[in-house]
Amino acid sequence: MRTLRKRKNVLTTVWLKVNISLEIEELRKRIDQVDLELLKLLKERTKLVSEILEVKKKLGLPFKDVKREKEILERVKAKAVELSLDPALTEDIFKRIIGLSMSFYRDISIAYLGPKGSFTEIAAMKFLNGANVRYIPKPTIREVFRSVESGDVDMGVVPIENSIEGSVNITLDLLLDTPLKIYGEVELRVDHCLLVSPGSTMEDIRVIFSHPQAIAQCRAFLETVIPHAEIV
Repeated sequence: MRTLRKRKNVLTTVWLKVNISLEIEELRKRIDQVDLELLKLLKERTKLVSEILEVKKKLGLPFKDVKREKEILERVKAKAVELSLDPALTEDIFKRIIGLSMSFYRDISIAYLGPKGSFTEIAAMKFLNGANVRYIPKPTIREVFRSVESGDVDMGVVPIENSIEGSVNITLDLLLDTPLKIYGEVELRVDHCLLVSPGSTMEDIRVIFSHPQAIAQCRAFLETVIPHAEIV
């Protein structure tokens, strides 16, 4: 009798697992259907944006309407709260949808603090990525602001704060001195590497060359691990 009960329990467990698996598959099918509907709606939204931009082009109106975009974001955040969704995450999603809708219609140019391969370029790509997006490096933060203000580019990406070094003062100053406004925000993990010749030890390091920002962000490590090295 004990063996029979054990077999019955095993069979019952298997039956439950099979049914759980079937339930998951059904839910996944529904998710796939929702994803398909989202894509259809995204395509419809993109088409409507394209039609609006064509009208703006004929009337000579500005390509971007910051006020309108702000109204959209405020509305979706409020609706997200009603639907028990994360308003900040919802806002981020819609910022990307707005950007993608525009990039499908025409090329978008983004100036960023260079050179190419900088953390700011990575942040720009994280914020808006697509085949029609051009990333243009600028030598200074001031040049990024100038390019956006003059209309040479559609957007600009600049550093505004570092968790170790604090605020980037030149960015804050230019936000006060120019009519440009913050359109979006990207948080980016920053990792620095100490490069040495093969076979070198910490004791062998005598001089460290780097960008002032990188030096400042790594100062605690450098002063603790390589206090004898000259920093240039």
